[in-house]
Amino acid sequence: MKIIGGLHQSVDELKKEKAENEEKEKRLKKNLDDLGDQLASVVQNVHDLQSKLQGAMPPPPVNN
Repeated sequence: MKIIGGLHQSVDELKKEKAENEEKEKRLKKNLDDLGDQLASVVQNVHDLQSKLQGAMPPPPVNN
């Protein structure tokens, strides 16, 4: 009977560990999604800045 009790405890521990791992995975996926959103925002900001700089720059000199 000790073996069955030990196995039951092991199964319970594995279930708890699985639930914890699933929660960690869920948080990691959310963090990854958030980082992707932030990266997209940075890329958009860089694009906007490049457009503004190109609009503010004088035309290149003409070589004769």
